[in-house]
Amino acid sequence: MNYYVAILILVAFLGTLAFRLSLPAVAFYTRLSLHASAFGVGLLTSVFFLARAFTAIYSGGLADRFKTKVLYISASAFLLNSIATYSYSYARILPHVLLIRFIQGVLNGFGWVPIQVMVGLLVRKNIRGRIYSIYFISGSIGIIAGNLTYSILAYQPLNSILIIASIVFLITSLTIFAVAFRIKGVELYTYERRKSSVKQSGRMSIRDVFRIEIIILFLIVLCVGSFNSIARGDLIYIYMKEFFNLSKSLVAGYIALASLFGLAVGYLLSWLSDRYDEYTSLIIALLIYVLGALLLGVIIRYTAILSLALVYAGSSSIIPIVRKIGVSQRHGGTVIGFINASANIGNVLGSAIAGELYDILIPSISMFTVKYSTLILIMVSPLIAIAIISVFIRYRYIPHQ
Repeated sequence: MNYYVAILILVAFLGTLAFRLSLPAVAFYTRLSLHASAFGVGLLTSVFFLARAFTAIYSGGLADRFKTKVLYISASAFLLNSIATYSYSYARILPHVLLIRFIQGVLNGFGWVPIQVMVGLLVRKNIRGRIYSIYFISGSIGIIAGNLTYSILAYQPLNSILIIASIVFLITSLTIFAVAFRIKGVELYTYERRKSSVKQSGRMSIRDVFRIEIIILFLIVLCVGSFNSIARGDLIYIYMKEFFNLSKSLVAGYIALASLFGLAVGYLLSWLSDRYDEYTSLIIALLIYVLGALLLGVIIRYTAILSLALVYAGSSSIIPIVRKIGVSQRHGGTVIGFINASANIGNVLGSAIAGELYDILIPSISMFTVKYSTLILIMVSPLIAIAIISVFIRYRYIPHQ
């Protein structure tokens, strides 16, 4: 792992910390000070992911075109994000907050996608899966650090918290500018061509396989992003507390432990993707994820706890492996942009669909456990379908390494 990759991994920690520090502060300000409805608070997430989804595609294309120079765009996005973050202090009505969050979504799309592309292209393919896993672990630690920092500063004035978040964004921006200035001329490990383009009898051409392979990647991250809106969103806290009669602190503890387990397994599968075969590793991660998702609807306490661990393990594995496969393709930056967009759209759709299903099922199914199990089964169905399709495509059409 070279010097520049190590710094970009540090950037994942700093940028995530800054955003996660501001996130609860803005949410509580919107709810308690601006008296927004729960729907209004939920719109903060929706507008952010929608804005990020579309700019992610464009910034991925810029990464393909400008290579390392795209880091200047990323650094500028984080610089503007520091300004946008502090501007929440001047928001007086919900539309103001939504507009700022939309701008942040645009800036995040331009900020993060180029970094993810460069992290992949700066290392050889045989270690790319592990490097991506370390990168996302760094971001996960940033989430933890951001939440812990907010818990310490929770009763400070809003502008005090936002100043700290803005300073961290500024430090992140300056760090990326430093990398962009010094990285000129560094070798990039771009995509590798298929060794064979012979069209076998009764099979699709390698070009057709490539197209299907990329579409499958988009569908996987779309479905995983959709279900993650439940497993990593607000609903899982309600489920764990109300169904198992656990305290809020114990629920948070279980989820934290499951997350740590997920990071460990995610790194292991990323190592396997480097050492053996990324496609097989992706299938294993997807099947682990589907198994955990199905178990999440089972009405046994420890099974539900295990299911969370499996879901988080599958998710922590899928995220880096998909990026490794994506960035290794021709026009890898564009592919990474579409992957990010698919994940963001999945989060928006999953949260909306799950919330709507939850409300629909309340009058028709009185028992909470049955209602939630039904919701889980409906939401996991696309995952099961994409897992079956992925296994079929992998073992029939994609050549083994």
